[in-house]
Amino acid sequence: FALPLVEIIEVSLSIPKRGIPPYEEIFEINNFVITFKPNFSNYFFIWENKRELFFPILNSFKLSFISTVLCLLLGYPIAIWIAGSSRRMKFILLIMILLPFWISSLIKIYAIMNFLGNYGILNSILIKLNIIKYPLNLMRTDISIYYGMIISYLPLMVLPILSSLSKIDKDIYEVASDLGASSFVQFITLTLSLSLAGIFAGFLLVFIPSFGEFVIPELLGGSDQIMIGKLLWTEFFRSRDWPFASSLAIILLIVLTIPIVLLKSIYNRQDSL
Repeated sequence: FALPLVEIIEVSLSIPKRGIPPYEEIFEINNFVITFKPNFSNYFFIWENKRELFFPILNSFKLSFISTVLCLLLGYPIAIWIAGSSRRMKFILLIMILLPFWISSLIKIYAIMNFLGNYGILNSILIKLNIIKYPLNLMRTDISIYYGMIISYLPLMVLPILSSLSKIDKDIYEVASDLGASSFVQFITLTLSLSLAGIFAGFLLVFIPSFGEFVIPELLGGSDQIMIGKLLWTEFFRSRDWPFASSLAIILLIVLTIPIVLLKSIYNRQDSL
């Protein structure tokens, strides 16, 4: 993990050039003397063009945040269901949750395209049932992106929440019932509060990779869905401006490190309790 990160930092401090690799080294060795020549122009360029970069970053945040919230709304009831099931049923439900996660993401995306397309399964069923007369335009929209995100990242939300729920002592619910707490009060004060660490962990596990997602928006989204992952791919492989792309990646890494630090503090606070 460290070596590629150091390499990205080095590339971000270089300048682009024609050739392989398409950047100049920032270290020079002459007569056993190492000269360090960092170049910060890439970071200044990002700052000067922050308005142009604002839309892909904001769009990435919007799509990834909504996708994460949808995964949470779907994943939390599933985690509660699995946690309250018998041992055998829990194993079956876990397999059902993990099976889509083991399938290639490209296969899942093409399955979604076949399901949501104008002549796909969903539109065909709705037309045959006379619910609609013309196919719904579900592909190349935010709907298809959210659907792809949920299919791809839902297990990453369910598993940490399930881990937190499994650690809750079931006896505290009997004590709460004896003290007159209703089911809603028990859910808010016990289930929800004691599973906050799992919620935060699942939120970050879904939000961080979906923020830099490239394949799902590229195949399921429209041409106007410019996310930061697509921008990085374009700069790396089409423009071949590795220094600029590396600088942008480093800045995003720093920004996304903030919620990770927040999660660590929440874990430490819960452990101290």
